[in-house]
Amino acid sequence: MTIQPMISFKRFAVGLTLALSLFTAVWSSHSQTASGATPALPDELKKQSGGKMVLLDFYSDYCGTCRMMEPYLKALEAKTTANIRFERIDLADSGNEKYMNLYRIDGTPTYILYNQQGKPLYRMQDFITPLVLEKQVMRLSGHLKKMELPAGIGLPKAHQTATAQVGKDELDEMILVALENDDCQACREMSPYLQGFEMTGQKGLHILRMDSTTPAGKKLMADLSIKALPAYVLFDNNASGQEQTTQTTTDARGELFRMTGKIQPRLLWDVIRMFGDAGV
Repeated sequence: MTIQPMISFKRFAVGLTLALSLFTAVWSSHSQTASGATPALPDELKKQSGGKMVLLDFYSDYCGTCRMMEPYLKALEAKTTANIRFERIDLADSGNEKYMNLYRIDGTPTYILYNQQGKPLYRMQDFITPLVLEKQVMRLSGHLKKMELPAGIGLPKAHQTATAQVGKDELDEMILVALENDDCQACREMSPYLQGFEMTGQKGLHILRMDSTTPAGKKLMADLSIKALPAYVLFDNNASGQEQTTQTTTDARGELFRMTGKIQPRLLWDVIRMFGDAGV
């Protein structure tokens, strides 16, 4: 009767150790891909912005990923045209070679989002995921659709307090809601990885683990139209990243990404890091 708990504990310990090792490795790899100090927006581009935010799109015609991203960028530009100016810079043009050193461009496409004051907010390169790029630009420009979490979900005090602090790093404020239950094998397998998220995780990330069989869990399943477990939904928990921002409300949350069913822990962690690391 005492053997099974010991086996379970050993499995848990091994799983947690592997999780910690995984997150440490992924953390290091993302840190190495950061571009370093991204300069402020050049004066000539700032003057052309007309007081809008600016998204710089560094591309080249021989870049397959650049061509693949074109329709996504056109759709994103149409959604944000009121307050974002898109600037495409062809790095195959000899007249634009100066930008390669200025921005330390070592691959295309590279995207850098600036606020109205010319300060870099977000940079994405190498790992280009259209939905992540779209959500980041939408949230930082104030276009992300907000939603309220069910009243039954308790938030820690740090996330209950609204703030409109100028210059605050909005990319640090995220909530990962994990819907699971004891009958779900995949949920149990992910448990040590979620603990690893919390122990080594992204600054400002808070994980809310919810039992899908409780009233609050059932309501959230219905509200989010979730059909499979486990389900992981990443929420923004703050206002836009603009320095001139409207007043933040405690319920200003927007869904950023979701994954359901049996998934690879590293894939979930990579997505969280893509949202959490500004890369500038």
